[in-house]
This record gives sequence, structure tokens and C-alpha cells, in this order.
Amino acid sequence: MDGAWGPLSRGAIQKAVAKWQGYKGRTDGSLAGNGVGTCKAVQNFARYYGNYKGPVDGIPGANTWNGFRDALKSKIPSPYSLYGAIGAYISNNMSRVGPPINNEYSWWHRRAQNTQNGFAIVWTAATGTHFLHGAIGNYIINNISRTGFPLTNEYAVPGGMAQKTQYMTIYWNKSTGAITTEAGPQSPLWQSIANLAKANIGKKGCEINSL
Repeated sequence: MDGAWGPLSRGAIQKAVAKWQGYKGRTDGSLAGNGVGTCKAVQNFARYYGNYKGPVDGIPGANTWNGFRDALKSKIPSPYSLYGAIGAYISNNMSRVGPPINNEYSWWHRRAQNTQNGFAIVWTAATGTHFLHGAIGNYIINNISRTGFPLTNEYAVPGGMAQKTQYMTIYWNKSTGAITTEAGPQSPLWQSIANLAKANIGKKGCEINSL
């Protein structure tokens, strides 16, 4: 009759609806008597605050209660603060990254914040705001001094995903799970080679033919 929700869940829902929707019915988890009023209030709440697209007919179903659950999440204030560039990014991408699970903190003398769906949102003055997530994100986090900070978010490429950082592009192979990297022109390796080449331009025997 009510999808995955039992009497205790219904009771909590009724109390929340009474708080935010002006519901005046019973709050003991029962749908008897004024159950139709309960369900209509839930459906209205879910439609207004969540993504519920179903009817407001007082007939309880899984979509009704699950829509309310999603709407209720949006009404519960987070104990963590959102501000600045990272806060704006999380707010604008909440459906994907999820709400914050900590306050913004210093990371490698830059700023970062973690979210419920496993994202780390990172900001630097030089590179802006980007997310780290999954295998590529973990690789960058564990090798940040070598990869540098992200220049892009993760994006799809043939066979997997990729993400550009200050010093390289990191690739993830969907079939094998392997991580590979391709050094960019600003990487320490390439800069060392470039500096060596500049210092020895015109000197016989100092040509760099290959890596």
C-alpha cells in the first residue's frame, strides 16, 4: 500500500508534514481515517520541494513516499557551511555531488570540501574550482605534488575518462581500471628539459634528440 515505508516511517513523515505543510491529521503512522489527508499533504510537499511528478490523489504509493523522502532531504539544513567559490559550485551541482560532509578546509595551501557522493571540490586561485572523484580523483589526491591541481573536471574519452591537471592528463581505462598519464608542457619534467635546452642552445653536442 505504501511502498517501502512502514508505520514508523509514516509517523515521522506525518510529523514533518505537520511542521512544514500545515497537516492537522494523526501522526501515529496510521493511514486509517484521515490517511487520505496525510497522503495528499505528503504528495503536495514532495511536489513542491522534491522531484515528485505523480498525482495528488491521496493514494499512497512508493513514488509518493520516496518523493517525500527526497523533498525532506532538501529541507533538512546541513550542519556545514557553504561559501565562496566552492560553496557556489556545490550549491549549483547539488544533485550530482550531494551536500557537504565537512566544512571547507585547507589542502596543500589551497581550499577543498568533501560531499556526500564521494566528491572532493578543490579551489585554487590559479586553476579555479573543479571536482576530484573516483579512480582519477584518488590518483590526483595521492600524487598532487606530481600532477598539480585540476584544470578541468573529469570528462569522457573513448574507452574511459580523463582529467587535465597543471602538469599532465590522467586517463582511466573503463575495461581494465588502469590509470595512465601523459605529461603536459608545464610538467616539471618538460620544464627541466626546456630549461636544459635553453641553457645549451648553440653548444655542440648538446642536442636533445629524444626522451
